[in-house]
Amino acid sequence: MIGHKPNLFWQISWKFTSPFILLVILFAYLITQVTQELTYSVWDPSSVDFPTLTELPFPGWVNGVPSLLAPCVALVKFLRNHFITKEPSK
Repeated sequence: MIGHKPNLFWQISWKFTSPFILLVILFAYLITQVTQELTYSVWDPSSVDFPTLTELPFPGWVNGVPSLLAPCVALVKFLRNHFITKEPSK
């Protein structure tokens, strides 16, 4: 693209440093999301001051399942592209 091979700094950065930093950020995000309790606001009709909101917790599975969906799809696509042989076109 630029007419010559990038120098060693950029090759190492693109191949090792950047993916490692992204994985660290992803795992840190997943850990912080799983450790905190997720809540949502709902109207509480049994409240004395009716138009008030109450915080209720989400079910436990909500913490991990959506956060792992994108990495799992990426892993499946990676494995499918690299390890499943495609039949040649006729």
